[in-house]
Amino acid sequence: MSVRRVLSEALFAMRLLRDCRAERPCPDVIIAGHATMFSGVAAVLLARHYRVPLVIDMFDLWPEVFHLALPKRLRALAPVVFGPLYLLRKLIFRQANAIIALARINLEVARAIATKASPDHCVLVYEGIDSSTGPLAPVPLEFLAP
Repeated sequence: MSVRRVLSEALFAMRLLRDCRAERPCPDVIIAGHATMFSGVAAVLLARHYRVPLVIDMFDLWPEVFHLALPKRLRALAPVVFGPLYLLRKLIFRQANAIIALARINLEVARAIATKASPDHCVLVYEGIDSSTGPLAPVPLEFLAP
């Protein structure tokens, strides 16, 4: 959490948007991980540009975890300090057609925000697999059908 990180992520998102719009074939879907501040904005714009579904992968519960970085005496100010991050997350998630999450609490938070994604397009997917059961079945894109 630093100004340098914010600038780095903003630059990454601008380059992502520029590079992905440049003469590329249309993707079937755009999946954006929710752990960066600005790449989600790029993902929303790219999904609109290509007219494809947007899936948000909520693998980190932030800005909530940022509250812990504040000294206890300043935590009451967290809603004001991190308000812009909550607003940014809301704007991104409201555009999502589907949500995948690594933990039940992440899924619950995401579903409360992602009003465009129907409940059957919100899935809990635990990180890790039991490799003794063999290969995983692919998730069909029909999962994203309107």
